[in-house]
Amino acid sequence: MNIMKRSRVGVSEIISTLIIVSLTVVGSLFLYNYINEYVYVESLKVKHTNVMLIGYDSRDGSRIGGVQGIDNRMDGILCAKSCNPNSIPAQRGTEFIVLYIKNISPTSITINEIVVNGAMHRWSNTIPLSGGSFTIINGNNIVQGNGRNDIPPFTTSTVLIKLSNNIEDIRLGSIIEIGIPLDGYMYREKIVAGDVR
Repeated sequence: MNIMKRSRVGVSEIISTLIIVSLTVVGSLFLYNYINEYVYVESLKVKHTNVMLIGYDSRDGSRIGGVQGIDNRMDGILCAKSCNPNSIPAQRGTEFIVLYIKNISPTSITINEIVVNGAMHRWSNTIPLSGGSFTIINGNNIVQGNGRNDIPPFTTSTVLIKLSNNIEDIRLGSIIEIGIPLDGYMYREKIVAGDVR
């Protein structure tokens, strides 16, 4: 009888040891995969974060971004869908936002598209801008567009966006989602309509 009890105790000790070893192996694999994936994602973010939004102007009023002639109507919204994309805001045209984008990499970056609230806005060097487009300007005069859609290394550029009429009108105080596709990565920021920073 003692032999039977001892053999049962020995078998249960072996089984419990195998269960502990199995749990340790499974836990180690889970932890390894989690850490490996986390480190990969973080290095991917560092690799592709070569732009930084350092300021913006999304107000109603005149001289948006300090740019002469860029005026939004004082009506409590940034007009988009309910406005004409080919008219100026004073004539019920879609309105403007200005972004200050800094290239923090040692090489030039090219911006072909900017996504505003899900709608693609494409680069244009045609002045005046039509709705759904943007340009990069020099100084505070829209007539002096630089004719290029690249931002040199370690510099900040003023980006003027004329809103597309493919998005809903934006009430002041609401969030505007900005996306800049670069090298297969979407740089994302949120700004507040009616604010300046």
